[in-house]
Amino acid sequence: MGSSKPASKKTPSADLDLANARIRELDIELQSARLEFEEERKVHSRIMQDFTNYKSKSETATNEQIDRQLEKMFLDISGSVSQLMTQDYLLNKNGKPVQTKDVLNVSTSIVKTLSRHGMETVGKVGEETQFDLNSHEPISVDEAISANERVTIRMIGIAFKGKILRRASVSKSVPTPPPEAK
Repeated sequence: MGSSKPASKKTPSADLDLANARIRELDIELQSARLEFEEERKVHSRIMQDFTNYKSKSETATNEQIDRQLEKMFLDISGSVSQLMTQDYLLNKNGKPVQTKDVLNVSTSIVKTLSRHGMETVGKVGEETQFDLNSHEPISVDEAISANERVTIRMIGIAFKGKILRRASVSKSVPTPPPEAK
């Protein structure tokens, strides 16, 4: 009998051909993956550019809306401010007396205009209430006031659409004696 090779064994060149074929398959898969990745990167880049453009347009629109609201408020208040500045000029530059009631009328007009645009007052001067640290502060740094202690508002506070910008200045209330019996 002669020597026979088992039928299951492959020649080295067949193994090399299989390996080369597998390498070509993997190269094709890699190229395909690279193309898919590049396409996804382009899509991502376009989405990010669209988002940046949208954000910029949105911010511009918001700023324009805020500017229109401020312009309206300044237009509403301009007459009163003009009167106030004229009264200041008459008093300080020309030495002419200014009527207190005129200044108060202009000031009241300014406060009303600001109120129409969202400004709110916190308390009323002379009002007695319970101390609330969120909306009140002692008028004097030497005066310690406890929560819920009775206080009198000395200077109003200012809020804008519910947010306290300046707390009302208060002092401890002085208890009023009971009326004397006759």
